[in-house]
Amino acid sequence: KYHHESLQGICIVDTPGFNDPVTSRVEATKLAISSCQILLFAHDTTSHYDKVERAMLLSQIGYSQTSKIIDIVTKIDLCRIEEWDDVVERVSNAKAELITELGEDHYISKLLKDSPTIYVSGLMSLIGYRIRRNDRLNDYENLVRSNMNSKEIEVITDTDFIETSNINTLCELINNLSNQKDAFLRSSYPNELRGELLRVINDYQDIIEADTSLKNLLS
Repeated sequence: KYHHESLQGICIVDTPGFNDPVTSRVEATKLAISSCQILLFAHDTTSHYDKVERAMLLSQIGYSQTSKIIDIVTKIDLCRIEEWDDVVERVSNAKAELITELGEDHYISKLLKDSPTIYVSGLMSLIGYRIRRNDRLNDYENLVRSNMNSKEIEVITDTDFIETSNINTLCELINNLSNQKDAFLRSSYPNELRGELLRVINDYQDIIEADTSLKNLLS
């Protein structure tokens, strides 16, 4: 709809994810990831690198063209604003644990260490713009609005909601990355080669493990 200059030459694909009950949509996600240079890794406040997300990173990103991960924690409006520090701590700890578990030199670890974590709420941004237009909020939006206040912090005005939603921060980051699109495109080729080599290595390892006589010969 909006032909923003910074988006020229960029294709943004919104995937169904890996928790979708329809197998074909999961396969569509895998296909999209295999050829993406930058992954906007969105997971909500209830999910911090759980088994599904870890498996996705290891089984998909390690073999893809991806050279940059942007860690996006969504639906922060599910928590009261005084709980946000706890969410940040939990996500940071989960990411650090995964990096330690994989080892500092692992490709996924390097991507995660270099990935900024952004906490966003599309709903809060929407509420902000609805307040700005003097639209009537529904019951749930009013509940979220009341949850966004504490003794130390008050989120009241339209600007408060839009700024606290952090959507603008995410947009600025995407704009900055778009200015580097040529560099990310160049990096995709060696990443693709690395992924193909990993597949070959893993395939041969599976064959060796399955064939006792071959395993004994190589040992």
